[in-house]
Amino acid sequence: MRCRYDREIYSNPENGYCIFQYLTEEQVPEGAKNSFYKGNKTAFVAVGYHLPDGGVLEYELNGAWAKGRNGLQFAVEYYDDILPDTEDGIYQYLSSGAVKGIGPKTAEAIVNQFGTHTFEIFDTEPEKILSIKGITEKKLSVILTSYQEAHSRRELTMFLAPYQLGPGKIAKVQAAYGDRALEVVRSETYELCKVQGFS
Repeated sequence: MRCRYDREIYSNPENGYCIFQYLTEEQVPEGAKNSFYKGNKTAFVAVGYHLPDGGVLEYELNGAWAKGRNGLQFAVEYYDDILPDTEDGIYQYLSSGAVKGIGPKTAEAIVNQFGTHTFEIFDTEPEKILSIKGITEKKLSVILTSYQEAHSRRELTMFLAPYQLGPGKIAKVQAAYGDRALEVVRSETYELCKVQGFS
């Protein structure tokens, strides 16, 4: 289900469970539509753990429709970010604070330089970002670390969601293993015993 975050209905900071409303242009079952929403998209409710709540990106929610107390809801198993592919969308994302070290002026300079190839540069030729005025090697390191951590943290969070681990424990796993965290959890689960709070 390709959609964009609209608003929070409920969230539990203890275990990360949340109920959010999203907007989509895709087909939604009649019993799942919010009839009070009057915009040009369809509003529906999704439930799950650590669901995305950023208004800048679109998301691909994966799961199934399930009957709840208030009608049909989309029970999310995992989700993927859909990075924008237009210059304006890329600017909005980079200037939103989603990537540490990039503010509105730097975001504008990056998009002016690389246009719609910006994320390709981030992924395959990040050294080219040093050509942007004000970006030193030290700053680039901060930017790339934030860019990569955001992606790996979302993957880890969704993988661990069924186990109802709180954000605190997930952050400890991320801190302990960095970019390898998801790989460790999937194939070397016993390693978690070395992380404080796991036994």
